[in-house]
Amino acid sequence: MQSQSRRPERRDPQGHYSAAFCHLANISYRLGTEVPFNKPAKAFGDNKEAAETLARMEEHLKDNGAALDGLDYRLSRKLTFDTLNRSKATLRPTAY
Repeated sequence: MQSQSRRPERRDPQGHYSAAFCHLANISYRLGTEVPFNKPAKAFGDNKEAAETLARMEEHLKDNGAALDGLDYRLSRKLTFDTLNRSKATLRPTAY
């Protein structure tokens, strides 16, 4: 008996979106720059939420015995989406 391959009757875009977002995050990461943990946290400009998130992460790492002196983190470029046009995602030219 010969098996026949069948195309799915309904294509679910969820897998496509999931993979696309992973690729976009990877692009943002690769365009980022290394920043030392001990540098004053003004890298985020006016973005209070981002600065607070970094501060919480630093505090958590220190509370759990991680020595941050001499270590860097990657500050990626801000990734924005045009939610009205699904085919358009842009990387801002400057980091926060």
